[in-house]
Amino acid sequence: MKKFLLTISAAFMMVAFAVPCYAAQKISITLDGVPLSTDVAPVVVKGRTLVPARVIAENMGAAVDWQDNKVVISTATGEVITLPMRSRIATAVNPDKSVSEYEMDVPVQTRNDRTVVPLRFIAEAMGADVDYKDGKVIITTNPLVVNSKTIASVTYTYYMTMGGSISEFKGNANIYQFYHLLQAGKGDPVAAPAYYGRHVNLDPEYFYYLQGNYRFYAEPIVINEAENYISEGAVNYALYSSLTTGGSLPEGYSKMLLHDEDADQWYTFDTDCFEQMENFRLQLWLTDMRKEIFNNIV
Repeated sequence: MKKFLLTISAAFMMVAFAVPCYAAQKISITLDGVPLSTDVAPVVVKGRTLVPARVIAENMGAAVDWQDNKVVISTATGEVITLPMRSRIATAVNPDKSVSEYEMDVPVQTRNDRTVVPLRFIAEAMGADVDYKDGKVIITTNPLVVNSKTIASVTYTYYMTMGGSISEFKGNANIYQFYHLLQAGKGDPVAAPAYYGRHVNLDPEYFYYLQGNYRFYAEPIVINEAENYISEGAVNYALYSSLTTGGSLPEGYSKMLLHDEDADQWYTFDTDCFEQMENFRLQLWLTDMRKEIFNNIV
């Protein structure tokens, strides 16, 4: 009987010590210095960390979809990665339409009603470096460098009739995509329009309304709420849209205009690129990469 009680006591001691040991294995994930949250904790299978597909992909500006029992990740740079459920084989259609095939160490699977994928494979397939140490996964990507300045974040200022809001976006892949779309949409240089501003004015025949400002920062952002002030970025752009409802625009002008505020130069701007920017910004709206830093909308 005494031997049995000793066995039971030893078992309880093993459980007691096992609990904190298990808790110590909790895994944290950061992407370009931003902690990522997930509704399903990362799990380790055969030495590989698995996370919900959206955790890495959407915070890096990619779209995630499920098609025919497959996880399909469409990256911001045009790559499409397909991961079949319960399979170790993944395929990637590159921007040049070439196809690559990869073998993962563990298959895509379901845990707690969530589809989980190998974190390292997804991050590295999207061009990131991954480091793992003491329960911490650190994911880093190459930063955008403009005019010899390393860009750390981008803000979008949205204007209303009364007030406005400023959102900050982080993550190097996301910053690159915003900058890339601004450059891709830039057309021919034009003179400043005769009438433009941040408040709607329907009196002039041609009026360009300020849709928003994109500022790219190499230094910490300074906000002065009392004076409605935000510091200038290393690169500063403004997008304007014509309010003309009928007839043609002035010769040489387009529906959208881009204002390079640093050079004080105006350009025509492609409407498709504008729509892509709007969709991309909304895609990031609920991720860990976006933070509202100012809002005085009435």
